Amino acid sequence: MEWRKPIFFLALLTCFACIETTWSQEPPVSERETAPISQTSSAQEDLRIKNRLEEIFAQSPGLEKVSVKVEAGVVVLRGEVALEKYRQNALETARKVEGVVSVQDNITEISDLKKSLTPSFQKLRQRFYSILSQGPLILIAAVIVLLFWGFGRLLTQWNRLFHRMTSNPFLAEIARHLVRGFLFILGLILAFDFLDATAFLTTLLGAAGLVGLALGFAVRDVVENYVASILLSVRQPFSPNDLVVIDDLEGQVIRLTTRATILLTLDGVLLRIPNAKVFKGVIFNYTRNPLRRFDFEVTIGTDQEIAKVQAIGLKALKKMEDVARDPSPQIWVEKLGDSRIWLHVYAWVDQSQWDWFKVKSETIRRFKRAFDEAAVEMPEPIYNLNIRDRSAGPPKKGQEKLTHDEEEALNESMDLRPSLVMDKQIQQQKVMSEEPDLLDSEKPKE
Repeated sequence: MEWRKPIFFLALLTCFACIETTWSQEPPVSERETAPISQTSSAQEDLRIKNRLEEIFAQSPGLEKVSVKVEAGVVVLRGEVALEKYRQNALETARKVEGVVSVQDNITEISDLKKSLTPSFQKLRQRFYSILSQGPLILIAAVIVLLFWGFGRLLTQWNRLFHRMTSNPFLAEIARHLVRGFLFILGLILAFDFLDATAFLTTLLGAAGLVGLALGFAVRDVVENYVASILLSVRQPFSPNDLVVIDDLEGQVIRLTTRATILLTLDGVLLRIPNAKVFKGVIFNYTRNPLRRFDFEVTIGTDQEIAKVQAIGLKALKKMEDVARDPSPQIWVEKLGDSRIWLHVYAWVDQSQWDWFKVKSETIRRFKRAFDEAAVEMPEPIYNLNIRDRSAGPPKKGQEKLTHDEEEALNESMDLRPSLVMDKQIQQQKVMSEEPDLLDSEKPKE
């Protein structure tokens, strides 16, 4: 949930403020190391060394149990410490006091868990008291962050502003997130500046930059896919229901999401293609241009008059209302063989009114019918050897041809308009899915 984000950053802000306050209250190390201790006489010097070390150990975390004995400038340290670093700190402190000749280490490191954790608990207690003392400032800083966060939420709910910036809903949503994030970060910067903790903010931003760089390499494919989604939503290379081929993957477009392009293949299979692959791939769009050409080959015998056969074929094509008149259909001689001639037929279909596959199928059927009526021979290089018994009677007749009335009835029953089967399935997929569609039918197309 989005309300958890500002709470998390406020808790982080509080911790950083406490650390800044605690560290700022500790005296610099250089001041402790360079403070000289002057002594005047031997007896008084030993006493003052002892008193000075006891005062220092009493104020140093982890050294409260260390006792000091001084004789003729020789310091003997006894007692218990929880960690090795505390023992080293006591020895270094004793050696730096003016007038100390040598230091004898009789300090023991205790293994009791409770005693070992006591200095840490004391430090935590000091941090807690520091939080309480800085409470009003932290509260004001938290209010600053919440105000900027709330203003960002309120501003991003102004839909008209972002629709004026861009009509693309995907880009408008990205703009919302950028504005909201910018205002929230600005509030954090002001809050840290109010707490005089800008050094921690700089460290935090640097760490965030390194983490972002590492994540960028780790999720490079995800980022590439997301950027491709933005570019595809701007370019709009296809529209919903367009029949496309993307790197040998064919289907009708259902939607474009932030991760993938959803297609429905002609077999009714749902296909998801990553947008990075779509953006870099070769796209064939068969629907963008309503006119689409189809072609097929026919063969005739070498004894046939080519011009006459071409005229018969063109006449059959022009009788079909589903075949486009402009561009006009054409029949060209493709190849001449020993026993037959290859003709190549080209014709166009207006896909906004007719189904391309159905028109091509119907054209081939009517072409064959016209050739049969004109007795145009269409030989095949196949040799049939029939061996039969003459006593078995005459051979069986082949399949009878359709009568004129049957042919007309068949032509009337053929519906060559675009099929609505795929459109219905695509509409069902759109209703079932909750993912936003980045394709805009009203936007300029590529």
